[in-house]
Amino acid sequence: NGELAGFARYRLRDQLYPAIVPDQQANVAGVIYQDLSVQAWARLDRFEGSIYRRQQVYIRLDDRTRINAETYVLKPAYRHLLLAEAWDIEHFIRHAKQDFMQDYLGYQRL
Repeated sequence: NGELAGFARYRLRDQLYPAIVPDQQANVAGVIYQDLSVQAWARLDRFEGSIYRRQQVYIRLDDRTRINAETYVLKPAYRHLLLAEAWDIEHFIRHAKQDFMQDYLGYQRL
């Protein structure tokens, strides 16, 4: 687990998944996946689609060390899709995860 400083995570209009955007006053907690293959990155790029760009960032780990990482950031042209409401993982798990998993079965075919 780690924390991404300088970004915030918000809900997107009509979507179950979030978007992160630069915000110097915020931090985003998350899970870090290491050692992804070139094929895995290509699959993730296709899945994330055209509204995101993969960006190099620094993550602070639980032990306070910093590592270089990559994440998907909402492109500025799509900021109009952001809702003012922060995206909450606990709410997602309780209320939306099942629908998300059902709606995104196509990920298996990517």
